[in-house]
Parts: sequence; structure tokens; C-alpha cells
Amino acid sequence: MKLSPKDANRLLHYAGHGALYVRDRWDSVILFGLKNRYGVAQINDLLESLEMSPLLGNVN
Repeated sequence: MKLSPKDANRLLHYAGHGALYVRDRWDSVILFGLKNRYGVAQINDLLESLEMSPLLGNVN
């Protein structure tokens, strides 16, 4: 599933979580991926290349 940043923040809100925050390094990588229409696996690859924790476990 590919979401827009607006849709992702809406889902986070309904799940009782805060919105993605651009000044948080991990959140900014997620926002970058969403804005560029990356899937979960692509975002996880980007996070891994930056030595950051993934969104989920193994999705490949």
C-alpha cells in the first residue's frame, strides 16, 4: 500500500499516534519515502542505508 503523507498522518491519528514530524530524522525519511511514492520495502531499504530502524520486520 502506498500512502500520501496526509493519508499516513490521518491513519496515525485514528490509531492514537502523533503525526509524522519533519524535524525528527526517522520521520523525515518516512515522509520523503511517502512523498516519492515508495513502498514499505523501499522505505525500509532507505532506512537501512541510513543505519536507522525499519518500519516493520522483514517485508521482502
